[in-house]
Amino acid sequence: MAKAGFITIRNLLEGRVEGGSAAALALAEALHNLPEPGNTFLQKLTLDRLQEFTESYPHLALMLNSAAAKPEPTA
Repeated sequence: MAKAGFITIRNLLEGRVEGGSAAALALAEALHNLPEPGNTFLQKLTLDRLQEFTESYPHLALMLNSAAAKPEPTA
């Protein structure tokens, strides 16, 4: 999810995706406290913030979901 979020932020700031700097800032705030595995408090906080973000920017929800669903390449 972090990788998808950071790529989306970059695309927003570079104008490749509609939403601009306001959406980039909102997504950065949503991802601010990315949890370590097992930290259920921060997991819930991050998920709640991402839910709020996708409600404000629904056109970006599909992009984040599809990017997050792709498996990470292995070395």
